[in-house]
Amino acid sequence: MTFSVVVHSKKGTRIRIFAIAVILRIIINKMYRVKVDFTYQWNIINLTKKYSEVYIMRRIFAFVLAFMLMLCLFSFGVSANEDLVIDISKVEGKAGFNQNSPLGLWPAAGYDDKHVIAMCNFGSYASLGEIDLSKYEAIVVTYARSQDVDYASYNTTFGFTNKGAMQTAGGEKVSDEDAGVITKYVFEGSVPGGWQGRVDVTLELNSDYNGEVFVANYLDPAFPHGFVITDIRFVAKQNPETSDMGMIPLVVLTLTGFVPLKRRRVK
Repeated sequence: MTFSVVVHSKKGTRIRIFAIAVILRIIINKMYRVKVDFTYQWNIINLTKKYSEVYIMRRIFAFVLAFMLMLCLFSFGVSANEDLVIDISKVEGKAGFNQNSPLGLWPAAGYDDKHVIAMCNFGSYASLGEIDLSKYEAIVVTYARSQDVDYASYNTTFGFTNKGAMQTAGGEKVSDEDAGVITKYVFEGSVPGGWQGRVDVTLELNSDYNGEVFVANYLDPAFPHGFVITDIRFVAKQNPETSDMGMIPLVVLTLTGFVPLKRRRVK
């Protein structure tokens, strides 16, 4: 989106219109993540007929200074985080992995060149490393199940924790509190395709935890069939909170750059 402001004379009204346009550009970009550009044309020849060169240069300097400081404040006030894509090949297995349920390549399930997290044993869990969860608003997990059955009557689960396993090696459930569960997903319905029937699920995330994060499973003892996780992506917060009070200095500073200086008419 582009709009133009053309100033052909040194009239205060048009200068202030341009100031408002600049402020609106910043607010629109900040609040709605829509890129708005503008062009500005100043008829310098017309101005030199009415005002001294010193006056004109002061006005240009005031505008440039205000605009640069405004951009600095804006850049400090808004910072866009990036999504975090977990490199499965670097995930550290803690328990529940073996040749039949590996953390890594799994040719038997069709993953010859893709690292996966197979969770086919009770109490499997692995470390994703240190993560500052305050930067993220959701986790997108891609997984596949071994059985094309309706999981509605079972409690098969995977989750993200800050303490470790969600289940013991003997199949006993570990409480969410003891496991430090941050968020979890309980399987629903049926998914066709077996190990290659991959689907995505999005888990909402609302945590300020900063530290080691684990991915863990819980297999229902009544139906202990496992699953495989192929991708994990932490979705960054797109609109970090910035208080309305933080916009006040930005607006004041911008308007300050357009306060009329003492005019000096060319005689």
